Amino acid sequence: MEDIKGMLIAATFTPFKKNLELDTSKIENLVEKLIKLGIEGFFVAGTTGEGLSLTVEERMKLFESFCKSSSGRAKVIAHVGALSLQDAKKLAKYASDIGLDGVSALLPFYYKNVGIEQYVEFINEVAKAAKDLAFYLYHIPSLTGLNIDLHKFLTQATSTVSNFAGVKYSSPDLMQLMTLKENFPDLEFYFGVDEMMMHALPLKVDGFIGSTYNFAPRLYKQLIEAFQRNDIDQATKFQRLSLKMVQVLNSFGGLPAFKAVMKLLGLDHGVCRPPLRTFDDSRLPDLEKSLREIGVLDLLG
Repeated sequence: MEDIKGMLIAATFTPFKKNLELDTSKIENLVEKLIKLGIEGFFVAGTTGEGLSLTVEERMKLFESFCKSSSGRAKVIAHVGALSLQDAKKLAKYASDIGLDGVSALLPFYYKNVGIEQYVEFINEVAKAAKDLAFYLYHIPSLTGLNIDLHKFLTQATSTVSNFAGVKYSSPDLMQLMTLKENFPDLEFYFGVDEMMMHALPLKVDGFIGSTYNFAPRLYKQLIEAFQRNDIDQATKFQRLSLKMVQVLNSFGGLPAFKAVMKLLGLDHGVCRPPLRTFDDSRLPDLEKSLREIGVLDLLG
């Protein structure tokens, strides 16, 4: 099982054509640019990548494109979560077959009255399909609506799932994260709330997975470097910039606006799939102006 500790991992966008078809021709350029900027891995087909709006076949094509473009220079973790166990297993097996570095999955969130044991059984089947790849739980309760007892889940999962490696933890509950790290020291925890990176650094998480690393890796690299040299004032300055940036993007509509920033940087990833509404290009000048006004534009790209 490969060690992926300490990585800054971009939760990638999925490129679409105007007719909503997958456009894998954009991936190679993205991968090259982000590797040059210090990104060490890619989390593919997650929330940022509109993964649950893709068919199984489209997700497989996406996995393959990132695998080929990365060519072993950066890790690729495939989000294989699905409400259908068979779909999730098919995706996990494919990720293993093409030589990716890990898989991650949301719990099947539609039926919320099942117990921890059933969730662990579901995840175990998915993880087994991934063979010897590292398996990471994708925990994002703000979107799944699942706020399960993670301590109980991880206790059962680590004793049942042979390749269970850790958690993509996309929750602002740092008290819970600290407790889980103390109780499960052998697991890896990757923090997924970009605008709170600085607050997770003292907890010594194993890395960070986030959407804004697609266009602001230089900002976060400087934040981490400032923290490592104990320059808390400078680190706080960069974290405030991150927070303001996310607040601006949320005010412009959230994920579609995040994706639109790529267009400002010459990395047009196309439209969003319904139910998301594609960002209106007529608003791009206003978005660019707002990012400039908070002082973050020069740190992008």
